Amino acid sequence: MVLKIILFSVLQDVAGEQQIEMEVPMCGCNVEELLQFLYGKWAELEKWDSVIRIAVDHDYVDRTFKLRDGHVVALMPPMQGG
Repeated sequence: MVLKIILFSVLQDVAGEQQIEMEVPMCGCNVEELLQFLYGKWAELEKWDSVIRIAVDHDYVDRTFKLRDGHVVALMPPMQGG
């Protein structure tokens, strides 16, 4: 399954990328399984686990959301005002 992952703010710094198109070896995985896969590639991302917000195709989802080929997954740290 191929997913497009978009990272925001400090998460970009951790992964060194703003957008990643990647083949995920699990077919039909949920968001939590994807996060664990990403933490295996970029362990530093896991520090943000408790506060990461996730959106799939522009809609916020929870970690049980089932992913499909072609989904766009956005990972965001907490929002800051200013």
